[in-house]
Amino acid sequence: MGIISKEKEIKQVFINSPALDNVNFIEYFGLKKDKVYNYSVTETSYSDETQTKYIKDEFKVRIKVVDEYKINKGALYILDNDILNPTRTKSTQGILIVSNLVYFIDTVDVKAINRSKKNSDFMPDFGDETKPNFILPFFDGQKIENNGINQFFRSDNLYQCYVQKEGSSNYFDGEKMIELPRYRLFYLTLPDTEYIEFIPYIGIHEINYHHNGTKIELNIRMIDNEED
Repeated sequence: MGIISKEKEIKQVFINSPALDNVNFIEYFGLKKDKVYNYSVTETSYSDETQTKYIKDEFKVRIKVVDEYKINKGALYILDNDILNPTRTKSTQGILIVSNLVYFIDTVDVKAINRSKKNSDFMPDFGDETKPNFILPFFDGQKIENNGINQFFRSDNLYQCYVQKEGSSNYFDGEKMIELPRYRLFYLTLPDTEYIEFIPYIGIHEINYHHNGTKIELNIRMIDNEED
């Protein structure tokens, strides 16, 4: 028996590329054990005396995915530095992907998870209010709730995470050049402007933070990535 609709017009949009049923969201996020990401980190400041910008700190950092912990419908990946705020000294960060949800896990919770691997009766407690940092796949105009749904009723884009497509980049996949979209996830507040640029199947390509008051800017940009 067919379905009868009384609507005068039905606008249908079919998602065929890619078909979400077949997307491996771990691969989409660019994660794999022993994968290495090389980033340049540049911190700039502003001199009120000379009215110019100057480089306050600059270094390169190598971040490796050192462990993989399989769970139901997903996996937890342990990195040897904080990919959102890398430092010269090693630290620990976890990226948890469950279905199409992405959570960034701090050092304390990573240690709790490691204990749970040794004791099957122990489970880490992230709290009932833990929310995903990202919801995959990204698309132009997407909004991600992280401060309560009240943020969506604002007339501006302040205090909410929204996604904007920024064009595309060409990458060599080992056989040929392929074109991949670039998405920027913006989070704007009155004192701060921050965005994370992401390329599907490559990973976090760039992070930029700008503080409007003291005129401090931090830029983290991927140089390349490889398998160790």
